[in-house]
Formats: sequence, C-alpha cells, structure tokens
Amino acid sequence: NAKYSRLYSETEVFFITVEQKLIRPVDPIFETIVTNTDRKVQMRSQVPHIFNGSIGYDFKNLSARISCIYQATKANGYSLNKDFDTFTLELWRFDASAKYKIGDNWSIFLNINNISNQQDVTFTRNERYINTIDTFGVTGTIGGQFRL
Repeated sequence: NAKYSRLYSETEVFFITVEQKLIRPVDPIFETIVTNTDRKVQMRSQVPHIFNGSIGYDFKNLSARISCIYQATKANGYSLNKDFDTFTLELWRFDASAKYKIGDNWSIFLNINNISNQQDVTFTRNERYINTIDTFGVTGTIGGQFRL
C-alpha cells in the first residue's frame, strides 16, 4: 500500500520593531520609531510532502510488514529576518513487524521501529547551520498475545 499527500498552506507572520533614534544629544531627546513588518510563509510544522508505504507478506500463520514514511522539510519558526527562520530536515523512517499465530488463541509478535536510525535534525536558514540533532535509535518490542 502507498499514500502520498501534498499539503499547501500559507499564513502571514507579523513583526513589530521598536527603534530609539537620538534627535538631540544635549538634554537628550529621542524619537521612537515603530515598524510593522509582515510576510507570507508556509504554516509552522506543516509538512508539504508526506509519503507512507508498506509491503506485507501473509502466509498461513505468519504475517509480516515493512513500512516507511517520508516527511519533507518543514518550518518550525519564523523571525523578522528570514535568515533566522528554523526548520526540521526531511526524513525517511523504516519500521518492520511480524506476527505468528500459534493455535486458535495464541500469537507471538515482533515490532522493530526506526530501523534506519533516522535522526531529527533542526537547522537555521539552510542545512549547513544545524541547531540540534536528536537520535532516538532503533527500538523494538517482542511479546505474546492471548485472545479470548
């Protein structure tokens, strides 16, 4: 099975800057200048491209699946200067699961998550300016199930 989603989003972000300008140095007099700035951007945390896919195998008492997800780069935050906008880098993640039925009521299973050891990478402006790299590693569960 496979699914692709293309999401379009747009919003405006607004910034207010306040600047003090010296008008007269002796007996100082300042002028306060307030500036409103706005720009159109993609909504925060809105992933523009998402792909999910899986392939499975079922034979007699065995059921097995390998699945993947792709998420494109998404915006995390915006600043007055677009050079300081932050993003999360695109990612591919793979998982696998297997289940074997024993008799009418019992089964054993194994789930392995993040087989590709995908990291979450955040950056500012472009991929050369990395902020954080979070590594969660490969995780798994194994167990048995009894159905009444």
